[in-house]
Amino acid sequence: MELPSAIAGAMDRAREARERAIDATTEASSRMDRASSDAAFALVKAMETAMRGVSDVVDDARTRGEAVVERARESEDEFFRSASKRVVDFARANPVSVGGTVACAVALALPAPRALLWRSTIGRLQSEEALFNACVRRSERLTLEAEAASAEIQRLAESVSAAEIEMKRGASNLRAAARELRAIESKTYGMDSKASSLLNDLRVLPSAEAAALQEQVAGTTDTVAAHRSAALKVLKKIFKSGIEV
Repeated sequence: MELPSAIAGAMDRAREARERAIDATTEASSRMDRASSDAAFALVKAMETAMRGVSDVVDDARTRGEAVVERARESEDEFFRSASKRVVDFARANPVSVGGTVACAVALALPAPRALLWRSTIGRLQSEEALFNACVRRSERLTLEAEAASAEIQRLAESVSAAEIEMKRGASNLRAAARELRAIESKTYGMDSKASSLLNDLRVLPSAEAAALQEQVAGTTDTVAAHRSAALKVLKKIFKSGIEV
């Protein structure tokens, strides 16, 4: 049954309106997602830039602070070295009258006397609380240095103990090897005696086979001598390492 044209047209328009509404909703949701993603990305980039800027500022401040401290130390040393040099030059021209002055100038060129002079003059102007706080900080630094030294000594002691155990094990192995080498050396002398007796017996035989065997035994004798020389060389090396052979 066909619907009247008016109703059919109204339904078509309603369907089209519904589809347009769905499309508009989908597009709006997509735009919102893109906007949220873009905003989050921009926020992350801004935070990274800010953190990078803060890190750069901190690094620059630390570098400048270290440079200022180092420059202050250099300026102090340069001032006292320059003053001491002028005093020494003047003393060379007047060696009799300025002996004490030269001694004072040389003393001030050293860090320890300068620190003593500081405590005796400017240091007296510090309050008791400030001086005590400074002493506390110095005591804490000294304690940390002592603890670090103690830990380092403990580590080295353990390393020495392990090395000592390894050294004893190595010395035991060297002594065992030396005994075996001595035994091989003794055997080579016995081989020489046997080869000499064999050669004496072969010399009385006129056959060509006996002559060939005589050459073979002579070659074996040379090989035994080479082995004995190699064993003695290794024994000398063991002896040089402090092991009695």
